[in-house]
Amino acid sequence: MKTSNRLLAFTSLLGVSALGLTGCVLPFGGGDEPPAPPTETGTTETEPTETDTTETEPTETETDAPVDVDLGDTAWTGTIDGEDVELTFNADGTIDFDSWGELGELDSDKDTWEVTDGELTISLAYEDNEDNEDKSLIQAEMSGPVAEDSLSLSGTLQGYPMTAELDRA
Repeated sequence: MKTSNRLLAFTSLLGVSALGLTGCVLPFGGGDEPPAPPTETGTTETEPTETDTTETEPTETETDAPVDVDLGDTAWTGTIDGEDVELTFNADGTIDFDSWGELGELDSDKDTWEVTDGELTISLAYEDNEDNEDKSLIQAEMSGPVAEDSLSLSGTLQGYPMTAELDRA
């Protein structure tokens, strides 16, 4: 097995060396000779034609106009960092999690959403579950383009990457 690998490597090396020594660089002009000048035989001069340079106003589909989607009181299912979720974007700007993996139902007025210039941003904030006097606030924020039927969001949870893939229920 080793002999055939060495033989293959040796023949490949010989082939590359032969191409390099012959000056075969066709993609770059074919050698050291300058290209031949164009010949005059059989060519005729033509007047350049005027082209229409009038500009038209772009239609709304040609622009990057934000999508106008009202997410208020809509239900969504999907995953957030691999955990199955079911949630509702309430009309008041809060989010209700009907289900989040094994945690079940989560409802906090600190979980909010907003759409600005076609960009959906969701902010999640909750206290940790530790029994300590200083309840630290855990914060996550994700954003992405708003769409009618599916959302793909990315952001951070306490500085770590976080993603969400949601479909309208």
